[in-house]
Order: sequence, then C-alpha cells, then structure tokens
Amino acid sequence: MTVFPIMNYKGKWLVDYFRIFFPRWVYYKLGLSKAPIDCFIILTHNCNSRCIMCNYWQNHEKDEITVEQIRQLLRSPSLRHLKGIELTGGETLLRPDLPEIIKTVYDETGIKPVLATNGMLPRVLDKLLSTHKQYIAGVTMSFDGLKEVNNQIRGQMTFELAMQSVEVIKKYGLKPGISMTLMRNNFDKLKETYEFFKNEDFTYKPVQTTPYHFGNNNSTDLSLSDEMKKHIIETAKTLPITNLYDAFMEEWLLKADRPTPCYAGTGGVVITAKGEIQPCIHKPSIGNALKEGFENIWHSQKAESFRKNVAPNCKDCYQRCTTHSYALEMPKWVAKYRWKKFKNLFLK
Repeated sequence: MTVFPIMNYKGKWLVDYFRIFFPRWVYYKLGLSKAPIDCFIILTHNCNSRCIMCNYWQNHEKDEITVEQIRQLLRSPSLRHLKGIELTGGETLLRPDLPEIIKTVYDETGIKPVLATNGMLPRVLDKLLSTHKQYIAGVTMSFDGLKEVNNQIRGQMTFELAMQSVEVIKKYGLKPGISMTLMRNNFDKLKETYEFFKNEDFTYKPVQTTPYHFGNNNSTDLSLSDEMKKHIIETAKTLPITNLYDAFMEEWLLKADRPTPCYAGTGGVVITAKGEIQPCIHKPSIGNALKEGFENIWHSQKAESFRKNVAPNCKDCYQRCTTHSYALEMPKWVAKYRWKKFKNLFLK
C-alpha cells in the first residue's frame, strides 16, 4: 500500500488526479507554493525486531516527539495541504500513546494515516484496531520471504507473529499492505513470496543504505549484484504490475536511473521522532522543528538551497516514499508505461 491509492493506475484515477494533484503540480512548477502533499512521521527510532538491513533495534531512545508537539506541527500553514500521511518508525506499536497520535493526526488534517508496523505485536495491533480502525487508512507490514528466509532476515518468530497480525488486519476489514525488501539474501524469493501474498496489497523494493534512516545502515553489505538485479527484473516480468513504482523498477535497478524527478523538500517531508525535518529519508536534517518551528525551517535558505541545487539532480534513491513524484505527473507516467509495454510487445 502506498500513501496514495491513485498510484494504482488501473483504477478511475484521472478525475482524482485533476481534482487533487494537478493543481498542486501547477503551483510547484510556477513557484507559487512549497507546501508538501506527502508526510512521513517517524514516531520512534526504537524497534523490537532485529532486521539485518536495519540498525534501529540497537536504539533505546527516549524523549520522542509528543502528541501535543505533533498536533502543533500539523497546524503549520505549510502542512495544511497534505494528501497523505504515513506513521512509521522504528516500530510504531511501541508507542503507548499511538491511539492518541492517530486520532490527533485525523482531527488536525482530516487524513486517515497509513500505519507501518513489523507485525510483532499482534495483540497490541488488535487492541488498536478495535478502537481506532475508523481513523486508519491502512496497515503496512514487511515480509522478506516466507518463514525460514524471513526469520533469518528479520529475527526468529517474526514470520509467525507477523502472520498473526495479517489476520488481525483482515478481521477488521482492512487489506494488509505487504512490502518485501530485496537483497542478496532473498533476491531469488520474490516469486514465491508474491504467490503467497498475492491476495494482499503486495509490493517490493531493492535494499538501500543511508546514514539518515534505518538507524544508519551504511555498514550493512546486502547490496545486489548485477546478476541478482537481472534475476529480479526477469522475475518481475512474470508478475502483474498494478502501480507505477513497480512499472519503472527496471530503470532503477539496471541503469541506476531514477525515472521520476525528485520532489523531496517540496512535495514530500519527513518529521523524525526528535523533531528533525528531512527532505527525505536519504538526506540530512535541515533543522529541528521543535526548536526552530516548522515554517522557519521550510522557508529557510537551507531548504531553498536544497530545492534549487540538490533535488533537481538527485538520483540517490528509488523508495516507496517517492510515489508522490508519480502522483504529481500521473498522466505522463501512465502514457510512458503504456508506450513501454507497446514497445516490448511489438517493437522488439
């Protein structure tokens, strides 16, 4: 599940595009607005899983952003045009005040946030959904293979516990979002994992490292070789493509060419558990909103420099949090994908 359901280009997306995203794209292009449409709020840097591609489990941080601080941040004028919010971590269900956070997000913005969890606390998730399902757009989880492979990557019993959480999500009438991170340990397990979860909202992405997220996972060496990338692309060709992120995965994996322009620092923003403001998870903080105020940071010289000098030429990542780039220019990317399909079918 992405923050934007419009990413499923097979639906009746055109009306939603011109109603919601096209006006914002015009504002961005004309320089009339820098208000983001996509916000990731990292509620905690702590985690109860031990994923080999992430170091958040090593953290034992306190003094995380409070409910009231989130409330005040969401009242910032530049955050009044948001279309999608994801609550992520770390592990979000470790926050005892998560129900209040979710209700606050909904009350302040009218947006039902997407909740990310590793699924290791099914009873906590059950209790949350029993009282707050009506304020949540969806729940996303990570599976990096089936039982044995997943447990090798994410820790013992993670598969079994996460499957309990899948059933909890379904019990409340929601469709689980399943995300698979592809690395050298599981690159050849994409097909079987898809087949197992094909009735859910299944997505996948290549592993990436950054010092600014995942507890600084630059020290991990799980990168994909060229042969592994080719294997993934050949496997992906046998899977149905229902969203534009997957449709252009080949360009990123084989050519290291990010297909869409980067709208980080304009269309998207990350707020961390310490109140740091990042243009995206792969870029450093441009200021602390709890100390300086969101508006002062978002309209600062540092932020403007990033938008002018960094974002236009950035090809550092291709992550799910970049889907607002597709949403902002949806007709162009749908046309490009259809032309790509046509060429592959008839012009080989």
